[in-house]
Amino acid sequence: DGMKVQVYGMQFNWMARYAGADNILGRSYYKLITDDNPLGIDYSDPAAKDDIITKGSEMRLPKGVPVLFQFNSRDVIHSAYFPHFRTQMNCVPGMNTSFYMEPTITTTEMRSITKNDKFDYVLLCNKICGVAHYNMKMTVVVDEPEGFKNWLKGEKPAVPASAAESKVAEASADNSKPVANN
Repeated sequence: DGMKVQVYGMQFNWMARYAGADNILGRSYYKLITDDNPLGIDYSDPAAKDDIITKGSEMRLPKGVPVLFQFNSRDVIHSAYFPHFRTQMNCVPGMNTSFYMEPTITTTEMRSITKNDKFDYVLLCNKICGVAHYNMKMTVVVDEPEGFKNWLKGEKPAVPASAAESKVAEASADNSKPVANN
């Protein structure tokens, strides 16, 4: 099945969300997007409680582990382009697109191979998505599996404990709320 990672494009930034221990990405819904919930995660979904969102401009992946990427966009069509991995996928508002990829060379190994100690894998936007399109860049670090696990332990869950509790109570009171599956 592979590890699941959502790559979310928005003018002019990328975010990455990792499925937690259950390897299921929790539901998200565009009407739930706020400043505090930029991906519109449905906090009442039990599968979302262990998801992890990266903050900043870095995504990490483990070497030798298949990754199922799910791509989404908040606003316009973006194109998630990993030039060093020779992969690309459009991110379309309201639609899930996906592909599998398995990184085989760590960032450290690639720095040695290229004899460039500043080498980084990158995620770019390969569509002209607006005036600051050229700013859509995220560093991708490929670690050995153990290093990746240690990094992941230090990241915080996407769903704050207090928000999860209040949203569960809210959702039980209103079962008519529509929610899209990811």
